Amino acid sequence: LSAWSERIVGVLLCLIGALGLRRILRAPAASHVHAEPPARDRSALGLGLVHGAAGLSHLYGVLPALGLPGIAAPALYLAGYGVGSLALITAFAAGLGRLAPESKPAVRRRVMAVACAASLAVGLVWLVHPI
Repeated sequence: LSAWSERIVGVLLCLIGALGLRRILRAPAASHVHAEPPARDRSALGLGLVHGAAGLSHLYGVLPALGLPGIAAPALYLAGYGVGSLALITAFAAGLGRLAPESKPAVRRRVMAVACAASLAVGLVWLVHPI
């Protein structure tokens, strides 16, 4: 099950990378684009759920909690693990936002192209050699 779910994530990463590159290559390279606000999209949630369900590697992060005594110590560890994970994800997103602000469309376009290419490359690696 783990190997198949890793391959599904690999396919999804390839799909996201390819669709993103296609969108970047087809979009005009205008310096000032008026875009409508995005509609509510749950694709990131769906991808996150599939990614979280893939493999058993996420269990290694919570495994130490099994060796801690009592209830408070494992609960505190798991809370710290969750808060630390969210802080890291938030910092990464903030860093990307600073690296490619909406006020600089050319820079944003290049960063998005690199991110899409990386998604495609990681997806291909996961398809060939699942972790």
